[in-house]
Amino acid sequence: MSPDRKSRNEEIREASKARILDAALELFSSHGYEYTSISQIARKAGISKGLIYNYYASKEEMLEALIENLNKGEDKFLEIFQNDDPSEVLENMFRLYFREIRENAEVWKMITALSLQLEKFEFVHDMALEKLHRYYKLIEQQLRAIGYPDAEREAKVIAAVFDGMGIHHLIIRDDYPLDELEDYLISKYCRYEK
Repeated sequence: MSPDRKSRNEEIREASKARILDAALELFSSHGYEYTSISQIARKAGISKGLIYNYYASKEEMLEALIENLNKGEDKFLEIFQNDDPSEVLENMFRLYFREIRENAEVWKMITALSLQLEKFEFVHDMALEKLHRYYKLIEQQLRAIGYPDAEREAKVIAAVFDGMGIHHLIIRDDYPLDELEDYLISKYCRYEK
């Protein structure tokens, strides 16, 4: 097989996998993981059910691939937080969070649904726990550098507030005062003065 042909086959393969994962994300978000079948994912992706099994052995393997893709995407965001000014780092984190919940509702729906079923998905639990501790530490470091009192506990409060806002936004959608809360939290934490 020529290098051009091999390269083209790989592009087709990656495009098919992306269509499958996009369809799975949409269906897992709207119907739930348990109520989504491989057949539904195949129909939504516009491919045969048999072809899905060429790429993913099971629905759980698709879910693992989705979570892995989310992790890869989030690792890129950590570069945004490399800055000497802790107030700017914190503001970048907050703005990124608000942008993500505005622009990626499907992802948030799926994550929220999975969060309520962590006992079924040990790998999601482990990933969520590790990520939560990492974000706690990053927020805590910035708050401590700013001089915010009790930075460790305040970081946990911020994480809980963000979780709550994410859920409220999913439920109430455009009627939720997201812009107002973004401005308030940035003012409260990123513009903090002793």
